[in-house]
Amino acid sequence: MLGPILPQNLWQKISHEVEFVDKYVKKLKTVQLVQLVINAEMGQYSSLAEISNSLTEDAFAKAIHLESISTSQISRRFREMSTDVAGIIHLENQPRVNLRMKMP
Repeated sequence: MLGPILPQNLWQKISHEVEFVDKYVKKLKTVQLVQLVINAEMGQYSSLAEISNSLTEDAFAKAIHLESISTSQISRRFREMSTDVAGIIHLENQPRVNLRMKMP
């Protein structure tokens, strides 16, 4: 779903560099959490409830392989997720963002 935004090998890199990134996670994997956050940013959602409710859109829910998720589960995953994940995503996308900003 987010192929044009995120590099294909990003999740492999995260799994390799952030030890046990999803080892004990049952429902909301890191890739799904990141996809929820990107969707929330694009939709300008202002609460966890809006993020959770975004899964009522069948196409989006199917694309990220997640039928539903509670606000408390989203909040818990945010607290548990390593900040290294955000750092890797930022470093992977910074060169592409800079290139797009330089284009006339």
